[in-house]
Amino acid sequence: MAQRILEIKRKTLLKYSSKDTPERVDRSKSLSYTFVDFVEKSLEEEYSAKFLGKVTGGAESHTTRISVQQILENVRFFLLKNDKQISDLTNADAVSIIAQAVRENDLNVHCDCGDFQYRFSYSATIKGYDIKDYKELRPARQTNPHNKGALCKHLLTSFRQNTFIRRGAAQFLRELKNNEAKYLEIMNLDNIE
Repeated sequence: MAQRILEIKRKTLLKYSSKDTPERVDRSKSLSYTFVDFVEKSLEEEYSAKFLGKVTGGAESHTTRISVQQILENVRFFLLKNDKQISDLTNADAVSIIAQAVRENDLNVHCDCGDFQYRFSYSATIKGYDIKDYKELRPARQTNPHNKGALCKHLLTSFRQNTFIRRGAAQFLRELKNNEAKYLEIMNLDNIE
């Protein structure tokens, strides 16, 4: 049985993919990340930031999902460290918060391509970096019997280009500002002046 990854960081997922499937890393360089959407309800319900993206450049385009866990902790730390309120945050601040969270926080990922579904999804489930709605309980006995690698070329492209950070920052910031009182209460900052 594959070993569960205790800290599922961007660096860890890229390391496993680069070491175990270097040819997939090479193929990802010809693709581009072309669209992103931020799922607002994930911030309120799970305190995570979910980004949806489209990766194109191959025969078909595919949807990637990246979920950054506990991102409100990063927001809270940034506000306290910089003595700011949510209403004072700029787009550059939001980019900085998301980039730090992607480096430091646990991540969950999924891609709708067949490669991820039939080669990496089971591995993602047993190693703990899958998105909970997409758990795969059937082992990939033919396509990935040793559970090597971590990411398909579409997710590699998403992380390599990090476009979802810059493009998702405005939507992330808008959600924080539109519901400032609620998020201050969630982060226990509602009584701090």
